[in-house]
Order: sequence, then C-alpha cells, then structure tokens
Amino acid sequence: MSGKNKGIRKGASFSLIHKLCEYQAVRKLAETKGYPVRQMCRCLGISRSAYYHWLRYPKGESEHKNKPIVDLIKGIHHLQTDMGYRQIRDDNALIMDTFDEAVFSEPDAHPLFHSDRGFQYTRPAFCNHLKKHPMKQSISRVAHCVDNDPMEFHELALQAA
Repeated sequence: MSGKNKGIRKGASFSLIHKLCEYQAVRKLAETKGYPVRQMCRCLGISRSAYYHWLRYPKGESEHKNKPIVDLIKGIHHLQTDMGYRQIRDDNALIMDTFDEAVFSEPDAHPLFHSDRGFQYTRPAFCNHLKKHPMKQSISRVAHCVDNDPMEFHELALQAA
C-alpha cells in the first residue's frame, strides 16, 4: 500500500456494517488461506484488538435488541421494494393521533403548528389534516433549528403567567 493511500485509509471512517464485512473477510482468509491476521488488519486499517474482540463477542447487546426491528424493516422492504427507510420508519398514524388528541383536549384553541421540514409534516395528508382544523402551519427554515426559539419562549412565558 502506498503512503498516499495509507493516509486516506487511516483517517477514513467506516460504518459498523463495513467493519463487520472486513472482520468476516479477515477471519475467512486467515482460516482458509492462512494469511496473517496482523498484515490483513494493517492493510485494511483496522486494529487487531478490535478484530479479536469481534471474534470473541460477535454480536453486541444493541445488535440483539435491534434484530426484530431489522427483520421487520427487511420484511416490509421485501413486500414493497420501492419504499426507502424513511417511509418504512414513518408512523404517520401516531402523528395524526397525537394531533387529534391535542385538538380534542383543547377544542377552542387556535394554535400555530410549528415543525421542522420532516416529510411527515410536509406531505399532503398532514397538511390537509391541519386545514380541517383552524390551524396554521409554521415550518423551520432549512438548517435553522433556532426558528423554534421564539415559539418555545412564548410557550414558556405563557406557562409562567
């Protein structure tokens, strides 16, 4: 490996899945071809201690906890291959139910609904749902999360009064 590539590889950040593939490749090549683990780890830019830890403890606690969720997402994707992870994770029914509960508990209120630009709040179904109630929607500008500050300050002032 050239010095130029070494610097790029060393500073690169990899996802857990990428690391998993590397660890599996090192294990397979070490077992089937007898390649030295030290050299493979050096070439791949992974630490030997992390590799050996993975060998001893292949699945972490969070991986076991997330397995049912992963299986569910894979099942949904298998049935509807055009859906990305955002649509699979979307729980629009929960948002609508929470909104309806708030409107029901304060029927005379005419609040301003402020949200980020999440797809749940910008899709036509939600916008039409807002129009059914006397409510206006306010959406943060892109990359300006402080847009919420005036709304939150106003709410705190009302609660303090």
